[in-house]
Amino acid sequence: MQRISRVLNEKEYQIWSRMILGHALTGLGNLDEAAAAYQHAREGSTRTAKVTKLWPRASLVRVALLKGETAALLEAQPHVEEILRYW
Repeated sequence: MQRISRVLNEKEYQIWSRMILGHALTGLGNLDEAAAAYQHAREGSTRTAKVTKLWPRASLVRVALLKGETAALLEAQPHVEEILRYW
């Protein structure tokens, strides 16, 4: 862990830790908890590289698609728009 911490700054380490947690929760089918982890990662990525900001957004879209609920898909729309603006 210390080696990873040296390579990444503390903020990025926290972001990626939350992303990995979100991926694990998604795999377990705990979609609400996964979305919360991705949201925390997104909120923490305000001062990081643009591409780092997109990963949590893409993961939130993935969770919304897995849920398949209209409300979740509507919440995901701004994330999709931001991702498309980047590309």
